[in-house]
Amino acid sequence: MPDSAVIPATTTFRMTSLAWALAVQSATETLGGGAGPDLAGSGSAPAPAVLAGLAGLAGLAELDEPTRSAIVRELTTAGITDDAGIIRPQWLGALRQSAAAPVQVGLVSRWDGFSTHCRVNLFDGKGLAVEFTRPVATAADGRVTAVSVADVVTVTLLP
Repeated sequence: MPDSAVIPATTTFRMTSLAWALAVQSATETLGGGAGPDLAGSGSAPAPAVLAGLAGLAGLAELDEPTRSAIVRELTTAGITDDAGIIRPQWLGALRQSAAAPVQVGLVSRWDGFSTHCRVNLFDGKGLAVEFTRPVATAADGRVTAVSVADVVTVTLLP
């Protein structure tokens, strides 16, 4: 049997769930307007002029300045947006393809008072996984409820 495969180009980031939600919202708005997505799959991204920046998002405008700055910093540090707050073409393409991925799997693992949820979307030899963990409690009747919700997600872009 061959050795386990190692995926050297995997890119993983931990960020607040709000930062990730705003990245997805920005990509959705970008793909919904302007030149739109590359549905033919030629690999080209919309021209930079039609890419929506984070500054134009309604949800971001409603946040206080320290929160806005922290979100923009998170997404820039992760390389999801550039210094101007514009979603990078690589991430825009990955989010577009992930939304329509032919293979979409939701995984849940519960162990020792924690529940880990992971959504994996595979497309075009690539993939996108988003994972979060939260503490849970099991009631006497077997129902599992979240004790709290951590504001952290792990996002992995598979090559």
